[in-house]
Amino acid sequence: MCDRIISSILTLPVEIVYRILDHLDNFNILCSIRDVCTRINTIVDSYHRYQTLTTLDLRYKSIGPQGAQHLASVLQQSKITLTMLNLSNNQIGDQGVQCLANILQYNKTLTTLNLHYNQIGPQGAEHLANALQQNKILTILDLRSNEIGSQGAKHLANALEQNKTLITLDLYNNQIGSQGVKHLTNALQQNNTLTTLKLAANQIDDHGVQYLANALQQNKTIITLNIYNNRIGSRGAQHLANALQQNKTLTSLNLIFNHIGPQGAAHLANSLQQNQTLTSLNLASNQIGDQGAEHLANGLRQNKTLISLTLMSNQIDDQGAEHFINALEQNKTLITLDLEYNDISDQEKQRIKELLCINHGLTVSLEYKKDKRL
Repeated sequence: MCDRIISSILTLPVEIVYRILDHLDNFNILCSIRDVCTRINTIVDSYHRYQTLTTLDLRYKSIGPQGAQHLASVLQQSKITLTMLNLSNNQIGDQGVQCLANILQYNKTLTTLNLHYNQIGPQGAEHLANALQQNKILTILDLRSNEIGSQGAKHLANALEQNKTLITLDLYNNQIGSQGVKHLTNALQQNNTLTTLKLAANQIDDHGVQYLANALQQNKTIITLNIYNNRIGSRGAQHLANALQQNKTLTSLNLIFNHIGPQGAAHLANSLQQNQTLTSLNLASNQIGDQGAEHLANGLRQNKTLISLTLMSNQIDDQGAEHFINALEQNKTLITLDLEYNDISDQEKQRIKELLCINHGLTVSLEYKKDKRL
């Protein structure tokens, strides 16, 4: 009986098979339907959704290492021209990522790979690094929350010295620490293609930031640096400020949830008077207070390039707000100033709104907005 059912499926008219495929998701088409037999493969290859498949989103599918192995095998043999693959939250581990890394070495279509939260560890990072030394097409790699550590960062750094195509690398929450940063910054002095580096929540201290700052003085391609939620204090801010006085390419710097304080704000404000490329600076939750606000306001008097400044949750009250009012009567470059979650009175908020009648190009956020993202 079972053999007759299988036989009938294999002899179904093409249009009926198409209708069956219409009710299946892409993962099941790739990993369950293909390879049943040559005829079914031929039908799948001619199926319109399969032929036009360029984006494969498999988040939260729990495919594990075996699923990753099967998927890699199918991708290697099939004719689809996949450009984006999202495998976030699938527990594929280092074994699963090894299978994917093997096809990455020779793949000519995939430009974006998301492996967020897959427990690949340092060994998985090594597999990917080996692939990146050969790969000539991948531009975005997301490795958030994968416990790669400093050793994994070292493997990736070695790859970056040779890779000429990757432009975005996200290593959020990977415990790479200052040693891991050292490895990556050594690579940045050689790499000429990476433009966005995200190192948030990686236990980076002032010492680690010094490595980054030194690299920024030499590197001419990084335009976005995200190092929020680390352990960066006023000394680390000073290192970054020194780099900003020399750097001619960085446009966006995110320092949310660090500990730069008023002194760190002073260092950054000094750099703003000379820097001519930074357009976005996010210092939310850094305890800069009114003193730090005064320093930054003084920096804005001279600066002609910054268009966005975020200072949410910084213990700024009316005195600090007044410094910005005075500075922004002169500065006509800043477009967005975020002062939400501070201690500014209703009277001072009214003063700021009056400023907006003079400085028409400026938007100031004063009230808490639900679901606002840092």
